[in-house]
Amino acid sequence: MSFKKILVAVDFSSHSEAALKLALDLVESGGGELHLVHVFPEFMALAPPYGPVLPADFGMKLERSAVEHFQQWTDKFCPAELSVTTHVRLGRPSKCIVEAADELGANLIVMGTRGAAGLEHLFMGSVAGRTIRTAHCPVLTTQGEA
Repeated sequence: MSFKKILVAVDFSSHSEAALKLALDLVESGGGELHLVHVFPEFMALAPPYGPVLPADFGMKLERSAVEHFQQWTDKFCPAELSVTTHVRLGRPSKCIVEAADELGANLIVMGTRGAAGLEHLFMGSVAGRTIRTAHCPVLTTQGEA
């Protein structure tokens, strides 16, 4: 099976680094497009009246930071001749990943997973698990390095 559009969920951890390397192998062997998406989680606790009022340019600073990280990652890991498109979203990570895949017409999502257990999994859930359950295309996960 050849994957023409691959979406990689990136949180800039060693787990998403492993996912990117796996996706690069698939793209290079199949000649497809590579899209990277980073999602800033939306936390209601940070919005008034529940928390502090954030500066008006806070979102722009977050996006700029992600773009800079993406540039470092693509320079470090991606061959210069490979066209890589990056996307930054704000919202619930699993939902934004699936929406991005649908909008792009991706036929594979690649993402790292931390393998959370116990209380962390109970309270935070699994972004990979929710993505797998809701995606309209295959999702390939890798645990990468701990």
